Amino acid sequence: MAKVTEVERNRRADSVLRCITETPGLSAVAIGRRLGGVDARRVRERIHQLRARGSAIVIGESGHGYYLLDTIDDAERRAKIVRLHRDRSRAYLID
Repeated sequence: MAKVTEVERNRRADSVLRCITETPGLSAVAIGRRLGGVDARRVRERIHQLRARGSAIVIGESGHGYYLLDTIDDAERRAKIVRLHRDRSRAYLID
């Protein structure tokens, strides 16, 4: 199997970012379907890559769906999502 180049990896991650920007709240499975059947694990890997590149991608209030923080206009909702994201991250690190 051919090794994926960094350019291709970035292109694939950008496709995930486009899906999250265009349709906020999609799950990894739904994003994968929109990308032609990409496995949810691969989508999450690409989200991790985007976060490492500086994209503020968070999970929604219900614990489902991905959002680009910059696209949330309501300040109260944005603060709530940030708090939930921090709490989730903290719990993950403790576990």
